[in-house]
Amino acid sequence: MNTVSPTIWFSVPSMFVFVLNMRALKDSDLPTLRIVTFGGEGFPKNQLRILWSKWSDRVTFINVYGPTECTCICSSYTVTNDDIENDELLPLGPIAPNFYALVLGDEGNVVKNGQIGELAIGGANVGLGYYNNSEKTKEVFINNPAITTHTDLIYCSGDLVKYDNDKKIYMFCGRKDNQIKRMGYRIELEEIENALNSLSVISESAVVYLNTDKIQEKIIACICSEENDDQKIAVQLKNILPLYMMPDKYVWYDNLPKNQNGKIDRLKLKEEFNQ
Repeated sequence: MNTVSPTIWFSVPSMFVFVLNMRALKDSDLPTLRIVTFGGEGFPKNQLRILWSKWSDRVTFINVYGPTECTCICSSYTVTNDDIENDELLPLGPIAPNFYALVLGDEGNVVKNGQIGELAIGGANVGLGYYNNSEKTKEVFINNPAITTHTDLIYCSGDLVKYDNDKKIYMFCGRKDNQIKRMGYRIELEEIENALNSLSVISESAVVYLNTDKIQEKIIACICSEENDDQKIAVQLKNILPLYMMPDKYVWYDNLPKNQNGKIDRLKLKEEFNQ
């Protein structure tokens, strides 16, 4: 019987989280593995640290980024020990040579290096639009605002980033559709998720914002954890987050719902609360 000896693992982080939560992965497993590549969503730091402790002495960890609308991977970043030790979101890294990137402000202008804006991607691999959906196409496939002489389509990804001029890499800051305004402050929900995921008792989390007739202006933390005491979690979070970013409600799950791509399904979570 032939044994499987993979050298590369490529999946969404949720797959790793599931395997780790099932305690199905030992330090000695997959001895031929040399590269772990993941993308499509943020990797909870606590879970990444567990995987890092098992394999980092022999495996290279790479965070990749690439919207479907751009055909393939647009950037990659090799994770370092410093990334594991801090609680920041992993960088996207430099843009691949066959693409170029712009960081756009609210008015569609290119922002200065170091300022947060929406990542727009251009290049030969960027699509022309969505089939039979001209309205959505016009919304996110726009002409490069820096070019007025001819058409040069770029894709507005909805991802918030800032460019680190010293490291020459793009830093991921969250999703535009996950950005809310509360108490006069602009908040990226990924920042709250990242704070939750930095707590050792939490294996996985998702944060949703509800502002409907039924639930008004509530930040809801959806959590997988062996610790299900709201107060204990809140006390730890207060050491990390300012008051205006604290969740209004904590809901506990054995497993967070996933979509067909294996990512946490935040739309389904919102639907549950709106029922």
